[in-house]
Amino acid sequence: MNLVPLRRLNNSRTIIMDSYIKPFIEQNPDFYVHKNQILEFDEYEFYVKYARPFFGKVCPTTEIKIDSSTPKAV
Repeated sequence: MNLVPLRRLNNSRTIIMDSYIKPFIEQNPDFYVHKNQILEFDEYEFYVKYARPFFGKVCPTTEIKIDSSTPKAV
């Protein structure tokens, strides 16, 4: 799964992953995502740029990447 932050991150991606995303996934074992979805983890919002499969269950072994840039305005 590839996540794009919707605004500039005020913490490192590692801190956000370890402090917000991983604990959320561990506490919500029936969590599903789909491509183009917006996810909220505390104060952070992310656009799901890529998910394989396009709709599926997220588990602690799911590979998650946070992009380093915010999306460009259209």
